[in-house]
Amino acid sequence: MPVPVYRRRIRIVTAAGRARADIEDDAHRYGVALLHDGSKVTAIRGEGLRTPWTLCIDAAKLVERLIGMPLTSDPAAIYKYTDGRFQCTHAFDVAGLAIAHAFRGTPRRQYDIDVPYPVLEPNARKTLTLLRDGELALQWTVEAGNIISPAPYAGHSLADVVRWAKKNLTNPDDYEAVVVARRATHISGVKTQDLDSRISAAVGGQSMGRCWVFQPERAAAAWRIKGNTRDFTPSAQPMLSDLETIAPDGLGPMPAPEIVKPEV
Repeated sequence: MPVPVYRRRIRIVTAAGRARADIEDDAHRYGVALLHDGSKVTAIRGEGLRTPWTLCIDAAKLVERLIGMPLTSDPAAIYKYTDGRFQCTHAFDVAGLAIAHAFRGTPRRQYDIDVPYPVLEPNARKTLTLLRDGELALQWTVEAGNIISPAPYAGHSLADVVRWAKKNLTNPDDYEAVVVARRATHISGVKTQDLDSRISAAVGGQSMGRCWVFQPERAAAAWRIKGNTRDFTPSAQPMLSDLETIAPDGLGPMPAPEIVKPEV
């Protein structure tokens, strides 16, 4: 029996005046495309293409609140521009990456993250591996929300490691890898959950208040879209694979949502 593996893939592409970022993992598939004038975001669109909850589809569109934001090399600067608790976390995060790479002029960047789960328990010890453009960029052993190894990350919690990295890592690629890895480590806990057993986002409640859908006044109306979780344990190859057909340059149209009429 193979060890279950949480996988996440992020792809960012840029061209003159535009950028796009796509993300896929077990429970999520989102895309964000933006236009800019060289100094600020002039237009942006977010799409929820495979989502855990019905209202996530609307939440992805809230990245439009980033219109007017100055371009910056910091993918986490979006959290200073508008409140991330009233966004879709995943669309918001990749919007930040799209903005950062538009600023830096990176033609193409891809992150691949693997987190094996020998024990299907969210706080169990596990090792995250992050590849950047196919090369090893980061590897953390994490237990109960704390980084165990290697130095210089050992001893930091997932809650504080991004702030530490912002102050101590001078290379923007190294800092960005921490931002991406921290989120993936946290979200990888979805591997231990059966989301289809829940009626709505209000059941469980461990993320209450952290995003637009999980606001207390909204979560009970965010119905589960059954069958929308994938298992990429055998291979990462299927993740974002449709982009090679519909958007070989990375900047083409968004794919259509996988489920138009949710089963709840």
